[in-house]
Amino acid sequence: MTKHLEYIIIAATAFIFTFYHAILTSIVISRFDNVDFSFAFIFIIEIIAFAPIAIGMFLVMWVGKKWSSLFTSFSYSNLLIHAGVAILLFLIHALWQPAVNTVFFKDSFEFANFTSDFISFLEMRFLIYVIIVGLVTGLILIYI
Repeated sequence: MTKHLEYIIIAATAFIFTFYHAILTSIVISRFDNVDFSFAFIFIIEIIAFAPIAIGMFLVMWVGKKWSSLFTSFSYSNLLIHAGVAILLFLIHALWQPAVNTVFFKDSFEFANFTSDFISFLEMRFLIYVIIVGLVTGLILIYI
């Protein structure tokens, strides 16, 4: 079991992150007067909506195990790689969220929804990526 302890830690972190955001968003959305969905329904949908970020945690951990110098040294090329990975995760989640809303809440999928979601949550997503990189870096340094 300790052979893959870092994946267990990432799994626990991804679960806590996803669970926290699902509860928080469900409480906020279910209190809107014009929303006809229950807290439980919104909670399940938010779990699905935040899945790409949780999966991204595992992918970053996998990259960290294969290419630990990306997390243990600082260079312009490493910075550009991290920026590219972060933007890719941001774009995936920004596309995924409106798609989930379209399927479950019957919203229309419009480019304006995508750009609004991307810009509105850019700071939060960047902070999440920094936390993911910090967690992976810490786990790599523990095992080196």
